[in-house]
Amino acid sequence: MPKRCLRWLWRHRKLSLGLVVLGGLILLNLVAYMHAHAMTHFTPAGSRTQNPEELSRWQKVKVVFGGVTIPRPANDTDPGRLGLPFEVRRLRTRDGLSLEGWYIPPPDAARGGKRGA
Repeated sequence: MPKRCLRWLWRHRKLSLGLVVLGGLILLNLVAYMHAHAMTHFTPAGSRTQNPEELSRWQKVKVVFGGVTIPRPANDTDPGRLGLPFEVRRLRTRDGLSLEGWYIPPPDAARGGKRGA
């Protein structure tokens, strides 16, 4: 049976090579997709991927094929720490998502001046 397969591969060299190249391109695109997904989607919890020097060989292989881990950033400060006046504004979207932001009045508004010239 193996001789038969090898004989078929030898007779159809161009087709075999084309299939190997096609498989390699598909694999390369899959790896690129995994990296793009990992770089654009935060993980809910956990720690950031370590520096490459600190990773074992198995962890490096995992990062090469699966991408890095980026945890969702936490905001633990506000404009008040910089001495800026601000108001917390909360909005609810039509689909029920709750958004929170800061309104920082412009410097002229704080002094009661007019905007524009």
